[in-house]
Amino acid sequence: MPKNGSLRTLVPSLAALVAVLAVASLVSGCACTKPDCGFAITAPSEGQRLPPGDVDVKFTPLQRTFCNFPASSYEARLDGGAAVTVVASDSPHAVFPGVGPGSHNARVIALDSLARPLGSAAVTFVVEAAAPPPPPPAPTPAPAVVETPTPPSPDIEEMNRRGYLKDVFFDFDKDDIRPDQRDTLSADADWLKKNPTVKITIEGHCDERGTRQYNMGLGERRAHSAREYLVSLGVDDSRIQTISYGKDRPFDPGHDEAAWAKNRRAHFVITGR
Repeated sequence: MPKNGSLRTLVPSLAALVAVLAVASLVSGCACTKPDCGFAITAPSEGQRLPPGDVDVKFTPLQRTFCNFPASSYEARLDGGAAVTVVASDSPHAVFPGVGPGSHNARVIALDSLARPLGSAAVTFVVEAAAPPPPPPAPTPAPAVVETPTPPSPDIEEMNRRGYLKDVFFDFDKDDIRPDQRDTLSADADWLKKNPTVKITIEGHCDERGTRQYNMGLGERRAHSAREYLVSLGVDDSRIQTISYGKDRPFDPGHDEAAWAKNRRAHFVITGR
């Protein structure tokens, strides 16, 4: 049995050992799970609405407490995806590039030097869809320029009434010369070459379908096609003028294919001799 002096010496030593073990147990069992640890995501805020693009998640550094030493690093994830490691600093943050529309959750975990979690924080935010760009302004159509032919003399009127020059017709939405119209143009070219002083205007016409602006252009292309064909057959191009009336002057006022076929034409008018 120890003597009284030895016992008095042993009791304080045992008390000190118990206190040390108690503190060690408290430290090893602590975790930063209370709000007063001061660890939180500061941006974006809960429920904040953001535009599409990069999202910068900012959070407060985990401070030293009785239980914990400061964090050595942080692990950030967006929607449970790949982790982004953030080195401890006074203003830690993690950037997630190209975040698209929808509801998203960011979570940050503070880690000690052995990569053990010390605390965590999370926030949910919304990325809104980008507003569609405004439609471009509609182009202002150029006013149609209608040339006024020189009033014909009486003998010219008579020549037009007799129909020495025959019109040619086109398929729907086409401006090329149809094979069945080439003989007509050849006959027109022969007559013009026999009457070398005669000058003409070729009018381009369309049926009623389509916009006025579109048909003005289509009528012009049809008149040019007829002119180029006559020139290819030897008619001097200085004798030929062209003009487009689009769908403004239909030859047949009907609203069926029979009327439309008559209105898709290049019409020849003798204007001088």
